[in-house]
Amino acid sequence: MQAEERPLFTSRHQPEAQLVQVRHTVRFPDGNGRLGPIERERLDSFLSKADPGDGDAVFVAAGRGDPRLAERRGQTVAAYLEMRDVDAQIVPSEAIAQPPVGEAVDVIVNRYLVTLPGCPDFTGTPRLDWTNTPTSNWGCANAVNLGMMVANPRDLEVGRDSGPMDGEFAVLGIQRYREGETKPLKVIDVTIEQTGDDSGGGD
Repeated sequence: MQAEERPLFTSRHQPEAQLVQVRHTVRFPDGNGRLGPIERERLDSFLSKADPGDGDAVFVAAGRGDPRLAERRGQTVAAYLEMRDVDAQIVPSEAIAQPPVGEAVDVIVNRYLVTLPGCPDFTGTPRLDWTNTPTSNWGCANAVNLGMMVANPRDLEVGRDSGPMDGEFAVLGIQRYREGETKPLKVIDVTIEQTGDDSGGGD
């Protein structure tokens, strides 16, 4: 079996995405499926602090009580989250590592955070190296810049689907390129006006 070919030089400095999880327990002290005012306030406070965004995954899991009542409670919490513009997915308690206790419903927010590499890195000893081995600081700037500019940290771990596209539009674009019918780039004329005496002479 032929060994997999790898790049000769790779930077040891890479931004990493770390999964963190925050959760909130919604209680139903009255034993029914209604979300009381106190629990709404507690849930609002949690959402204000967690501030779920587009890159987060939000799950709703009900406790292992009466199946019908548990389902109703999960739907009640999910509907309230939807009213707060939070897209949440209802999952069974078996899918959660730490399922809710009793008749409660847990709101779980999964979020990826970026951990930047330790840069700059000048731990290596600068010396004449006939093997052209990269220095200890090689790739540091690119790694830090990537970690700071990535919109969704999860993209560092798993790529996203490009989504649907117009096949006819894509094919016609290739066809125009092959036939030399591409549109020229727009040229913007920028005129810089100079004011004052730029001769550089003195009195």
